[in-house]
Amino acid sequence: MSLRDIVAAALTMEELDFYKVLHNVPGYSECAQCTTLEELKSLIATPRRIWADQFAIETLAKHFHIRLFIVDDGAQKDKFVIVNAGGQHSEQHADDAVVLLHRTRRQHYNLITVEGRMKSELQQMKQATLSLFGVSMDGGGGGGGGSGNGHSSSNSKGHKRSIDKIMKEDHQPRKKTTKRR
Repeated sequence: MSLRDIVAAALTMEELDFYKVLHNVPGYSECAQCTTLEELKSLIATPRRIWADQFAIETLAKHFHIRLFIVDDGAQKDKFVIVNAGGQHSEQHADDAVVLLHRTRRQHYNLITVEGRMKSELQQMKQATLSLFGVSMDGGGGGGGGSGNGHSSSNSKGHKRSIDKIMKEDHQPRKKTTKRR
């Protein structure tokens, strides 16, 4: 099952109605034109037609039982975003699985590996990185970590410096490799 299939399977009439409201929003016109849930599911499952949106990202986090920490270059505020697997107010635990992503201004998501790993436990991440997302592992790893909307706050002034710090600490963007014939 592809990632698109997972998202398509999670769609309900509520999402269909929501996409219809977005008919004038760039990038959503195709979704808004769908008249049935099956039509929307087919569209979402088709590669290279629709980009991942908030619903898709949250659905995948829930499906894989992970927390997504997203460094978002496209955001005016809240450059450091957390999408929780268990919902907006779920508690954090030291062994929670975390995937770190970088969202470019072109709205593409790139995986950032942590010491060569695609997924880490919360307790394995450096406190300086966690702090960017408003998470503290001090005192045994309980509570905290983002506001009710899944976003943590940060100022954009220190954004570039903070991303550089993440990269130097222990995280590296995963390079795409292509085979030459």
